[in-house]
Amino acid sequence: MPGSESIFAEVRDILHSLKEEYGDEGADADVDAALMYVDDLELLMRKYVDAVRELGVKRGCVMTDRLNLRDALRHRGMKPSGYQDWETEWSAGEQLDALAWYSSAQILASVMVGSYQGECFAILAWEGKYFLWRDFFGSCSGCDCLEGASWVEGYDYIANTLAMGNTEQFDSLNELRSWLCQVKGDNESPRHWEWNECPLSLVDKAVKEVNYG
Repeated sequence: MPGSESIFAEVRDILHSLKEEYGDEGADADVDAALMYVDDLELLMRKYVDAVRELGVKRGCVMTDRLNLRDALRHRGMKPSGYQDWETEWSAGEQLDALAWYSSAQILASVMVGSYQGECFAILAWEGKYFLWRDFFGSCSGCDCLEGASWVEGYDYIANTLAMGNTEQFDSLNELRSWLCQVKGDNESPRHWEWNECPLSLVDKAVKEVNYG
């Protein structure tokens, strides 16, 4: 977090000087509250930086640089649903198509859980790592963020799902399976409700794909 330490230290110094200058009970309380806010903000910033570092690997799964997307899409031709105009919008429920379109990772296995709305899961392989990916889908713009998205917007959408907590990274499929079993079995964990609908059979399909192709 280059430079941020000095910024937070400077803000704290200013607040302490204000506290010494005014020195009454009301001012002290306001400054103390502001100092707590600065502490929280610095902690949040550190967490954000750590998250950005972690998502660097995950974002590598996305096919191409955002600035070159238009040319790349025109070169590739049609998107999976068969439309040829690069301005064509994605439809609700096409998350797995969009993932396959934008990602350079190999999709070993995927599944959609639900009918008109639900969750979709996939296991990706990329540069010796395995990724467990999830997203939500619906049947309209009110319940599916991909509905109506252009190809460019679809790129940003999928990039975010790969990077913003929808994706877990593992060194092996055995490690992935163990983690998923643990999370599904722990009803007290908030991760349980995020991943409980992901079937273990998805891992079996991925293992079969790796072993037999």
